Amino acid sequence: MSLLCFLALSASAATTVSLDDAVARAVADSPEATVAIAREDIAHADRAAARSALYPQLVGQLQYQHFDSQIEFPNPFVDDGSMIILQKQDSLALSATATQVLFTPATIARSAAAGAQYDAAMAQHDGASQDLAVRAVAAWVQVRQTGEYADVVRALLDDAIAKRDLMLLRRSAEAATNLDVERSEVTVADMRRQLIEAGRAYADARGQLALLCGLPQDFEMGTPTEAPVETRDEAALIERAKSHRPEVLAAKAQLEAAKAGRWGVVADWSPTVSAVGNVRATNNPGLAGKATIWYAGINASLPILDGGLRFADAERVSAQRSMAEAQLERAELAAEEDVRAALRSEAAAGEALTVATQQVELAKAAKSLVEAGFDNGTATFVDVQDADDAVLQAEIGRIRAEGAVWQSRWQVRRVTGDAT
Repeated sequence: MSLLCFLALSASAATTVSLDDAVARAVADSPEATVAIAREDIAHADRAAARSALYPQLVGQLQYQHFDSQIEFPNPFVDDGSMIILQKQDSLALSATATQVLFTPATIARSAAAGAQYDAAMAQHDGASQDLAVRAVAAWVQVRQTGEYADVVRALLDDAIAKRDLMLLRRSAEAATNLDVERSEVTVADMRRQLIEAGRAYADARGQLALLCGLPQDFEMGTPTEAPVETRDEAALIERAKSHRPEVLAAKAQLEAAKAGRWGVVADWSPTVSAVGNVRATNNPGLAGKATIWYAGINASLPILDGGLRFADAERVSAQRSMAEAQLERAELAAEEDVRAALRSEAAAGEALTVATQQVELAKAAKSLVEAGFDNGTATFVDVQDADDAVLQAEIGRIRAEGAVWQSRWQVRRVTGDAT
């Protein structure tokens, strides 16, 4: 953990956040994740709605009617003065109608299309989650980088203060000039300025990570534990990307939806057959003379003339299928190229980190030699300043290279569909 974090936070109350923790929190708690989940829920509801037409339907109806007069006439079948009521003044009826589709190719095809759309929504949700994971990695690495940079500047500030104090002692002993002292004072002031800027960058990075991952403001940074990657099988990763990457899975699902939609248009030319049953109870039996009646039957319907609607639908779904096929091909090609690019970036980042680490070691060794020469009088204070600046630049390069390694590893996971 950085020195600035120790100065600003209470360790006893802080939440430690590892790289994996940041990823998990971003995927679960960010607003983008909530939107993706909502889209998946909508697709799930659409699939359920499409399938509902295949299940039994039951409709109940209660009807009350009040007429201005009652219609009745003498019963011709019974000579007892009774009346047959055709229309009661107050009529009440209760009915229930059950329907079950027996043959409906169009509905089955549309249900299949809705199911494929749901699969696409799930893949898109996964893709959004993986993008969030990569963003969380970048934000976490940024906090780590700015914290390490602040630590380096703090150490160099302490060193600059020690050198300034030494120059003051040397001037009092007439072993250093006023110019040397002024240069040491300027170095101390510049280091303080850089430390303030480093603190601001560190606070900004922490704020961005907290916002993305829903973290409390007093969190602490954990230490990454992922083992270094030695080798990669490019062909295997490309195949995995084509079978696991969310963009490819979504494109495949969209193609299946387009195929199902095409079959739905063809099925529109076939009849729909359904069984229907109805039971009705009323206080107005009319000529039937029965308070309860029922019927059952089979309905078949076939559209004959629709103004060209089915032809237009056929043209539309054909274009949709062509577009879905092209999008799938593009997604697979993009997955292949993204894997190669990610592997190249990962390899380059690893090499850059090795070089940057060596440069830090060399800069520190050179600084030790220059400081020894300064103590012996064979090096000037300007040489010492140059050596300090070389160490700072080398440390900055190492910090950036280390962050690039972590991000490149996660980018490989993203392009192969394994970021979450």
